[in-house]
Amino acid sequence: MPAVRVMLTSIDREEISRGMAEGLLYKEIGVRIGRDPSIVSREVARHGGRAGYRAVAAGTAAAAARGWPKLFAVERSPELRTVVIERLREGLHRALVGKGEHMPKKKFDRLRRAVREQLVSPDHYKWFNSVMAHANDFDLDRRLRDLAAELGDLAYFLVGGDVGRWVTAVKKARNSLTHLDEAQRKFDGADLLWLAESMFYVTTLCLLLHTGLKPERLPGIMRHIDRWNDVGRLEGVVDRVAGELPRA
Repeated sequence: MPAVRVMLTSIDREEISRGMAEGLLYKEIGVRIGRDPSIVSREVARHGGRAGYRAVAAGTAAAAARGWPKLFAVERSPELRTVVIERLREGLHRALVGKGEHMPKKKFDRLRRAVREQLVSPDHYKWFNSVMAHANDFDLDRRLRDLAAELGDLAYFLVGGDVGRWVTAVKKARNSLTHLDEAQRKFDGADLLWLAESMFYVTTLCLLLHTGLKPERLPGIMRHIDRWNDVGRLEGVVDRVAGELPRA
Protein backbone atom coordinates (compact mmCIF):
# COMPACT_ATOMS: atom_id res chain seq x y z
CA MET A 1 0.00 0.00 0.00
CA PRO A 2 1.54 3.36 -0.99
CA ALA A 3 2.42 5.81 1.76
CA VAL A 4 0.02 8.66 2.36
CA ARG A 5 1.62 12.02 1.68
CA VAL A 6 1.12 14.37 4.62
CA MET A 7 1.28 18.05 3.73
CA LEU A 8 3.37 20.46 5.74
CA THR A 9 1.23 22.46 8.13
CA SER A 10 1.49 26.14 8.97
CA ILE A 11 3.07 25.14 12.29
CA ASP A 12 5.67 23.05 10.41
CA ARG A 13 6.49 26.03 8.21
CA GLU A 14 6.82 28.31 11.22
CA GLU A 15 9.28 25.84 12.75
CA ILE A 16 11.25 25.70 9.49
CA SER A 17 11.44 29.49 9.38
CA ARG A 18 12.42 29.66 13.04
CA GLY A 19 15.03 26.93 12.60
CA MET A 20 16.69 28.75 9.73
CA ALA A 21 16.73 31.97 11.73
CA GLU A 22 18.58 30.01 14.42
CA GLY A 23 21.06 28.71 11.84
CA LEU A 24 20.01 25.06 12.11
CA LEU A 25 20.79 22.48 9.44
CA TYR A 26 17.96 20.93 7.43
CA LYS A 27 18.56 17.69 9.32
CA GLU A 28 18.09 19.44 12.67
CA ILE A 29 14.95 21.19 11.48
CA GLY A 30 13.63 17.87 10.15
CA VAL A 31 14.08 16.29 13.57
CA ARG A 32 12.26 19.20 15.17
CA ILE A 33 9.17 18.80 12.97
CA GLY A 34 9.40 15.04 12.49
CA ARG A 35 10.10 15.17 8.73
CA ASP A 36 12.85 13.95 6.45
CA PRO A 37 15.57 16.56 5.77
CA SER A 38 14.88 16.28 2.03
CA ILE A 39 11.33 17.56 2.61
CA VAL A 40 12.69 20.56 4.48
CA SER A 41 15.27 21.18 1.75
CA ARG A 42 12.68 21.07 -1.06
CA GLU A 43 10.29 23.28 0.88
CA VAL A 44 12.92 25.96 1.38
CA ALA A 45 14.19 25.73 -2.20
CA ARG A 46 10.66 26.16 -3.61
CA HIS A 47 9.87 29.22 -1.55
CA GLY A 48 12.74 31.66 -1.60
CA GLY A 49 15.71 29.73 -0.28
CA ARG A 50 17.35 30.29 3.08
CA ALA A 51 17.51 34.04 2.63
CA GLY A 52 13.94 34.54 1.44
CA TYR A 53 11.86 31.80 3.06
CA ARG A 54 8.78 33.07 4.92
CA ALA A 55 6.30 30.69 6.53
CA VAL A 56 3.10 32.55 5.62
CA ALA A 57 4.17 33.24 2.03
CA ALA A 58 5.24 29.62 1.59
CA GLY A 59 1.92 28.36 2.90
CA THR A 60 -0.02 30.69 0.60
CA ALA A 61 2.01 29.62 -2.44
CA ALA A 62 1.63 25.93 -1.59
CA ALA A 63 -2.14 26.33 -1.22
CA ALA A 64 -2.36 28.08 -4.58
CA ALA A 65 -0.34 25.31 -6.22
CA ARG A 66 -2.81 22.72 -4.92
CA GLY A 67 -5.71 24.56 -6.53
CA TRP A 68 -7.09 26.20 -3.40
CA PRO A 69 -9.29 27.69 -2.17
CA LYS A 70 -11.44 24.59 -1.83
CA LEU A 71 -14.53 24.23 0.29
CA PHE A 72 -13.68 23.44 3.88
CA ALA A 73 -15.31 20.47 5.54
CA VAL A 74 -17.34 22.86 7.71
CA GLU A 75 -18.65 24.52 4.54
CA ARG A 76 -19.65 21.18 3.01
CA SER A 77 -21.40 19.83 6.10
CA PRO A 78 -24.04 21.89 7.97
CA GLU A 79 -23.96 19.38 10.84
CA LEU A 80 -20.21 19.71 11.27
CA ARG A 81 -20.44 23.49 10.98
CA THR A 82 -22.96 23.58 13.83
CA VAL A 83 -20.70 21.48 16.05
CA VAL A 84 -17.63 23.60 15.27
CA ILE A 85 -19.45 26.87 15.97
CA GLU A 86 -20.70 25.59 19.31
CA ARG A 87 -17.25 24.37 20.30
CA LEU A 88 -15.74 27.72 19.37
CA ARG A 89 -18.36 29.59 21.32
CA GLU A 90 -17.59 27.54 24.40
CA GLY A 91 -13.96 28.47 23.97
CA LEU A 92 -11.26 26.56 22.17
CA HIS A 93 -9.33 25.99 25.38
CA ARG A 94 -12.30 24.29 27.06
CA ALA A 95 -12.66 21.88 24.16
CA LEU A 96 -8.97 20.99 24.33
CA VAL A 97 -8.02 21.05 28.00
CA GLY A 98 -11.29 20.67 29.88
CA LYS A 99 -14.15 22.80 31.15
CA GLY A 100 -13.13 25.78 33.19
CA GLU A 101 -9.41 25.42 32.51
CA HIS A 102 -7.19 28.22 31.27
CA MET A 103 -4.68 27.64 28.49
CA PRO A 104 -1.33 29.45 28.83
CA LYS A 105 -1.47 32.63 26.74
CA LYS A 106 1.47 31.76 24.47
CA LYS A 107 0.05 28.32 23.72
CA PHE A 108 -3.42 29.73 23.06
CA ASP A 109 -2.09 32.49 20.79
CA ARG A 110 0.02 29.99 18.83
CA LEU A 111 -2.95 27.66 18.34
CA ARG A 112 -5.29 30.50 17.38
CA ARG A 113 -2.74 31.83 14.88
CA ALA A 114 -2.31 28.40 13.30
CA VAL A 115 -6.08 28.03 12.81
CA ARG A 116 -6.43 31.58 11.52
CA GLU A 117 -3.75 31.05 8.87
CA GLN A 118 -5.87 28.33 7.28
CA LEU A 119 -8.76 30.73 6.64
CA VAL A 120 -9.08 32.06 3.12
CA SER A 121 -12.19 34.24 3.17
CA PRO A 122 -11.91 37.68 4.85
CA ASP A 123 -15.40 37.08 6.27
CA HIS A 124 -14.23 33.85 7.90
CA TYR A 125 -11.17 35.63 9.27
CA LYS A 126 -13.27 38.42 10.80
CA TRP A 127 -15.80 35.97 12.23
CA PHE A 128 -13.09 33.79 13.74
CA ASN A 129 -11.45 36.77 15.43
CA SER A 130 -14.74 37.88 16.98
CA VAL A 131 -15.61 34.38 18.22
CA MET A 132 -12.18 33.76 19.71
CA ALA A 133 -11.64 37.21 21.25
CA HIS A 134 -12.49 36.02 24.77
CA ALA A 135 -12.29 32.26 24.28
CA ASN A 136 -9.41 31.89 26.72
CA ASP A 137 -10.94 33.93 29.52
CA PHE A 138 -11.83 32.20 32.77
CA ASP A 139 -15.50 31.22 32.88
CA LEU A 140 -18.04 33.07 35.03
CA ASP A 141 -18.09 30.37 37.70
CA ARG A 142 -14.35 30.69 38.28
CA ARG A 143 -14.41 34.50 38.30
CA LEU A 144 -17.26 34.70 40.82
CA ARG A 145 -15.59 32.22 43.16
CA ASP A 146 -12.31 34.14 42.92
CA LEU A 147 -14.08 37.39 43.84
CA ALA A 148 -15.71 35.81 46.88
CA ALA A 149 -12.42 34.23 47.93
CA GLU A 150 -10.72 37.63 47.96
CA LEU A 151 -13.14 38.79 50.67
CA GLY A 152 -12.53 35.77 52.87
CA ASP A 153 -15.02 35.24 55.69
CA LEU A 154 -16.76 38.54 54.94
CA ALA A 155 -18.14 37.05 51.73
CA TYR A 156 -20.50 34.97 53.89
CA PHE A 157 -22.57 38.07 54.66
CA LEU A 158 -22.67 39.31 51.06
CA VAL A 159 -23.56 36.10 49.23
CA GLY A 160 -26.21 34.62 51.48
CA GLY A 161 -23.96 32.28 53.41
CA ASP A 162 -23.04 29.80 50.65
CA VAL A 163 -20.69 30.83 47.85
CA GLY A 164 -21.57 27.81 45.70
CA ARG A 165 -25.30 28.54 45.74
CA TRP A 166 -24.67 32.24 45.15
CA VAL A 167 -22.57 31.44 42.08
CA THR A 168 -25.33 29.15 40.78
CA ALA A 169 -27.95 31.87 41.31
CA VAL A 170 -25.91 34.57 39.55
CA LYS A 171 -25.15 32.30 36.59
CA LYS A 172 -28.77 31.19 36.28
CA ALA A 173 -30.07 34.76 36.38
CA ARG A 174 -27.46 35.92 33.86
CA ASN A 175 -28.16 33.07 31.45
CA SER A 176 -31.92 33.46 31.72
CA LEU A 177 -31.93 37.22 31.26
CA THR A 178 -29.46 36.99 28.39
CA HIS A 179 -30.87 34.08 26.40
CA LEU A 180 -34.59 33.77 27.19
CA ASP A 181 -37.45 35.94 25.98
CA GLU A 182 -39.54 38.06 28.33
CA ALA A 183 -42.28 35.45 28.72
CA GLN A 184 -39.82 32.89 30.09
CA ARG A 185 -38.26 35.13 32.72
CA LYS A 186 -39.96 34.13 35.95
CA PHE A 187 -37.69 35.72 38.54
CA ASP A 188 -39.15 38.09 41.09
CA GLY A 189 -37.95 41.66 40.58
CA ALA A 190 -37.14 42.14 44.26
CA ASP A 191 -35.05 38.95 44.26
CA LEU A 192 -33.08 40.16 41.25
CA LEU A 193 -32.49 43.51 42.97
CA TRP A 194 -31.07 41.80 46.04
CA LEU A 195 -28.88 39.57 43.88
CA ALA A 196 -27.67 42.53 41.82
CA GLU A 197 -26.80 44.49 44.97
CA SER A 198 -24.95 41.48 46.32
CA MET A 199 -22.86 41.36 43.13
CA PHE A 200 -22.31 45.12 43.33
CA TYR A 201 -20.98 45.01 46.88
CA VAL A 202 -18.74 41.99 46.27
CA THR A 203 -17.26 43.63 43.17
CA THR A 204 -16.88 47.04 44.82
CA LEU A 205 -15.05 45.69 47.86
CA CYS A 206 -12.72 43.65 45.65
CA LEU A 207 -11.97 46.75 43.58
CA LEU A 208 -11.16 48.67 46.75
CA LEU A 209 -8.73 45.94 47.77
CA HIS A 210 -7.05 46.12 44.36
CA THR A 211 -6.67 49.89 44.64
CA GLY A 212 -4.76 49.54 47.89
CA LEU A 213 -7.36 49.35 50.66
CA LYS A 214 -6.08 47.36 53.63
CA PRO A 215 -8.19 44.22 54.28
CA GLU A 216 -8.62 45.12 57.95
CA ARG A 217 -10.68 48.15 56.91
CA LEU A 218 -13.33 46.07 55.12
CA PRO A 219 -15.46 45.33 58.23
CA GLY A 220 -15.76 49.06 58.90
CA ILE A 221 -16.97 49.68 55.35
CA MET A 222 -19.44 46.81 55.55
CA ARG A 223 -21.14 48.41 58.55
CA HIS A 224 -22.37 51.08 56.14
CA ILE A 225 -23.97 48.52 53.80
CA ASP A 226 -27.64 48.37 54.74
CA ARG A 227 -28.27 44.73 53.89
CA TRP A 228 -25.02 43.06 54.86
CA ASN A 229 -26.45 41.78 58.13
CA ASP A 230 -29.67 40.35 56.63
CA VAL A 231 -28.08 37.05 55.62
CA GLY A 232 -31.35 35.15 56.06
CA ARG A 233 -33.18 37.30 53.50
CA LEU A 234 -30.36 37.05 50.97
CA GLU A 235 -30.12 33.31 51.60
CA GLY A 236 -33.77 32.93 50.57
CA VAL A 237 -33.20 35.04 47.45
CA VAL A 238 -30.23 32.91 46.41
CA ASP A 239 -32.17 29.68 46.94
CA ARG A 240 -35.16 30.88 44.91
CA VAL A 241 -33.12 32.18 41.98
CA ALA A 242 -30.86 29.12 41.97
CA GLY A 243 -33.97 26.93 41.99
CA GLU A 244 -32.73 24.89 44.94
CA LEU A 245 -34.53 23.70 48.05
CA PRO A 246 -34.29 26.01 51.08
CA ARG A 247 -31.51 25.15 53.48
CA ALA A 248 -32.45 23.42 56.69
